[in-house]
Amino acid sequence: MSFKFYFLVFWDCLKTFFVSCGLICLESKKLFFYKRKDVRGKLALITGGGHGLGRGISLRLAELGCRIVIADVNLEAAEKTCKEIRDKGVQAKAYKVNVTKANEIEKLRDNVFNDLGAVDILINNAGLMSNSNLDETPENIETMLKVNVLGPILVTKCFLDQMKERRNGHIVCIASMSGIISTPHNIPYTASKFGAYGFMSALEENLRIKQWRKYIKTTTICPYFIKTREDIVDFLNSEIRFPALETKEAAYETVEAILREDRVVAIPGYQKPLCKFLNLFPLSVQEAARDRILREFDFTNPNFLKGMAWYEIPNTTTFSIYFTLAFGVVTIIFVFCLWVKATCGMFTSSVRMDGKTVLITGANSGIGKETARDLAKRGARIIMACRTMDTAYEARDEIIKQTGNENILIKKLDLSSQKSVRDFAAEIMKTEKRIDVLIHNAGYANTFHKAKSVDGIELSMATNHYGPFLLTHLLIDLLKKSAPCRIVVVASGWYRLARLNLKKHLNQLDGLPGYLYYVSKSANIMFAMELAKRLQGTGITVNSLHPGVIDSGIWRNVPFPLSIGLAILNYCLFKTVVEGAQTTIMLACSEELNDVTGKYFSDCKESELQPYVTNSEDHKRLWDESIKMIKLTDTDPKI
Repeated sequence: MSFKFYFLVFWDCLKTFFVSCGLICLESKKLFFYKRKDVRGKLALITGGGHGLGRGISLRLAELGCRIVIADVNLEAAEKTCKEIRDKGVQAKAYKVNVTKANEIEKLRDNVFNDLGAVDILINNAGLMSNSNLDETPENIETMLKVNVLGPILVTKCFLDQMKERRNGHIVCIASMSGIISTPHNIPYTASKFGAYGFMSALEENLRIKQWRKYIKTTTICPYFIKTREDIVDFLNSEIRFPALETKEAAYETVEAILREDRVVAIPGYQKPLCKFLNLFPLSVQEAARDRILREFDFTNPNFLKGMAWYEIPNTTTFSIYFTLAFGVVTIIFVFCLWVKATCGMFTSSVRMDGKTVLITGANSGIGKETARDLAKRGARIIMACRTMDTAYEARDEIIKQTGNENILIKKLDLSSQKSVRDFAAEIMKTEKRIDVLIHNAGYANTFHKAKSVDGIELSMATNHYGPFLLTHLLIDLLKKSAPCRIVVVASGWYRLARLNLKKHLNQLDGLPGYLYYVSKSANIMFAMELAKRLQGTGITVNSLHPGVIDSGIWRNVPFPLSIGLAILNYCLFKTVVEGAQTTIMLACSEELNDVTGKYFSDCKESELQPYVTNSEDHKRLWDESIKMIKLTDTDPKI
């Protein structure tokens, strides 16, 4: 080919690169600034909405005020879900339809239009899954392909013209992670989901080039396996290393993607970029990664590597594989370290706290000590509530020397002991005229050593939840007199690693302490949200926060040799105590948060919580059970 041909190709690539840079900046902006779709009064049609994920999506949209149409081959299940929605005061109607029959879909469209009006949001959710792989019968494979691929095509075709006439609409398809990365354990299902994903990709591109995308949005949802059937859970436990998603969690993330008008979303979110990243490498490397990610090998067997795809790479030795793994780990740690520093929020306001009294639990070390130092520098009167008095006095002398503020008091408080909490609260009520900020900072964590408090309560829950819960009750009258004032609860983003089971974890003496620490942090967040609700109108605000991953001393009980690994992680990845205290300091004194309550913050900005800690019914149950655990008397203050 001529030089001119290659030059034109190069020139086109160069222009594309510069245009792409601008587009990347515009797309990156959407990560931080986007307008959520308002679905109040809109009409959403969900196929297969009588059960599973479809039911969860229907209920979540109904909570947002969206009118619901459920089209399902199982009319009884659809009617049951619609009744549940109507009981909440939202319009909902069920129709029986087979999504593989074009005549039934056309009839559905006409009936819905006559009964409720035009559909605004079309969600192709109906789907079939079989775990039988290629030994499934041809008839069942054909049925699955029809429902999973032909169904979304026929339904979309039927409703698309209506959306074009109105120049408004949103088409959603529930595909699967199996539509992005192949699942060798279920070949027909994977083929069907690749088809659904391909259909949505082609549809979006068609709407773009025909200039319809401005009016008609598309969203493809690629969730991991969901706990909709017991056989799916058993299949995952036996074949694949990751557990299935909770239906409620998947439904919440799906609706959030619709509200943001995202084009393609994976649930969990990290899986799609991970798969795309793997596609940059040769097939042998992709296979090696999938062997580790998707399949469970016996890593206690020294020959386990020989069963993996790495050994299909020429001239590969065990040493080279371990060297590659080590290099990859170091690279990931380095990149993560840069990310931690780049995203670390800092509170830069110079607001003063003169004349205000701040009570901080666990203020003798870690972020509690740094919080006390910063607020003392701002002129606040500090009450350091500490369990270990020797280190408390050392910390006080150090803070006085550094800030010049001598208005710092030391009080004895062991949050794991209800008697100590009561004695401390009685002294505060007797000696203090006001408390402007109460910071529940003290915490306890252990990895393996099981321990219980003097009251017979598991030590992590006693210190991290029941102690602050009781202290807040005993000081509530003084806090109300001090209004406007604030309560700050130092929780943790590690709550994501646990699920608070109200039947099991309230006092699980035989549980793993490391896991129960994460449970206690879920309890902190739920307590803060319920407390904020109960104190509305009193002038007291309540917020919780994630300080970040910090070497604050809370994991001092980690045994050797795990402490060596923790020390390395601390050096490479953890925040400093100064960085970790920033969000606490912001919540304690920022004037912009005077009326903000019931929120959760991280890196000095409001952060979104997972749906399983935001359930108001669970908050009330935790509150009621906690009342029993701390044994409130009739003479104790009530909230």
